[in-house]
Amino acid sequence: MSSIKEFVRKSIPIKRFIQTLETYDDLLELLETSNQTNRVHALLITKQKIPTLKFVLPCLKYSTRIQCALLPSTVLNTNSLPSYFKQISKVSDTILLFKEDINKPDIIIKDNDFTSNNIHDIFQSNQILHLPIITSANVFNLVCQINSMKSCFLIIGNSNLFAQHQSSFLHLSKQLFQKHKSHIAYLDLSSTKQVEFNRILSSYYQTNEKKLLIFAVRRWSDDTIEIQNLKIEFNEKSFNEFNTENILKLLIDNRWQNTKKYTLPSIINFDQRNENIFIKLIDHFENIWNYWIERNGILRYLQIHIHDFNESLLERYMKPGASNIIILLLIADTPNDQCVEDFKQKIRLIKEYV
Repeated sequence: MSSIKEFVRKSIPIKRFIQTLETYDDLLELLETSNQTNRVHALLITKQKIPTLKFVLPCLKYSTRIQCALLPSTVLNTNSLPSYFKQISKVSDTILLFKEDINKPDIIIKDNDFTSNNIHDIFQSNQILHLPIITSANVFNLVCQINSMKSCFLIIGNSNLFAQHQSSFLHLSKQLFQKHKSHIAYLDLSSTKQVEFNRILSSYYQTNEKKLLIFAVRRWSDDTIEIQNLKIEFNEKSFNEFNTENILKLLIDNRWQNTKKYTLPSIINFDQRNENIFIKLIDHFENIWNYWIERNGILRYLQIHIHDFNESLLERYMKPGASNIIILLLIADTPNDQCVEDFKQKIRLIKEYV
C-alpha cells in the first residue's frame, strides 16, 4: 500500500494546488484574501515535507471552493502566536479550517478526528464562507439547495454599501445557520457581475439605487426558483438601527405569501475553473479522449485494459525492463461511485477505436 501512495503523491502536482507557507505572516496574508477569492482556507500544519494524501485528495476535490496551504510545524516555535496554536501538536498533523475570521479557525481537525472520511465530510459540508458571494452556479447550488424545504436568502443591491456593512450581515448569517441551518449570500446584479438576475429582480431594485434588500428563495428543481420580497430594505441611514435578532425573526417567520416562480437565470462563473486542471479535465473529458485517439496513432495499436490499481499492478510496470505504458488513474471515494462507471464507459468507447 505504501508504494501505491508514493506513486499517487508523485503523480499529483501538489505544489500547484497547495501553497507552502513559511511564517505566520504568510498565513495572515493568505487568509486576508478570502473576501477577494470567496473561498474557505484549509491549513495543514505538519512536520512532513510532503503533505498526507488524507489532506491532498479532498483539497483537489474541493479546490474551487477551498484553498489549501501547508505550514511547517517548526513555525509553532515562533513567539507571539495566537492562543489557538497552543492546542496544536508539533508532532502529529493538524488541519485548521478558516472562513472570514483570520484570527481563529472555525474548525480544528486533529488526533482521532484526523481520518480520511472525517476530513472529506468536513470539507464537503464547509465549502462556502459564512457569508458567500454568488460567483458561480456552484456557490448558488450550495447556498440554495435543490428540493430543500429550507429557504435560502439573497442580499441584493449596491456593492459598496454591502462592503461597508458586511460585518453586520456576517453576524446575521452565522446566527441564521447556527439556529436554522439556512444560508444567506450576496448577489451582485451590476453589469459586470450576475446581470442576468436583473431580468427577474429589476422590478424590485434598480442598479443605480444605493440600498440593499433581502429576498427569500426556494429551489423546486434545477432551473426553477421561487422568490419572495421580504421587504427588508437598508440604506446608509437605516444601518444605525440594524438589529440581528429582529431581522432573523423576519427571515424565519416568512409565510411565503405572494411569491413568484421564475426560470433560474444564467449564472456567470467567476471562479476561474479553468485554472484547475482536474476540473478542466472533467469539463472537457469528451474532447480529450477524442483528441488522443484521432491525433495519436500509436494509441490505435495499444491494448487497453481496466485494472484495480494495487501493488501487484504497480510492481509489474515499474520494475526494470517493463513495457512502456500509459496509466490513467481514477481516484474515487468508493468502487460504487458514479464516476467509476462513467470512467469505464469512456474506456469502452476508446476500445471500439483501437
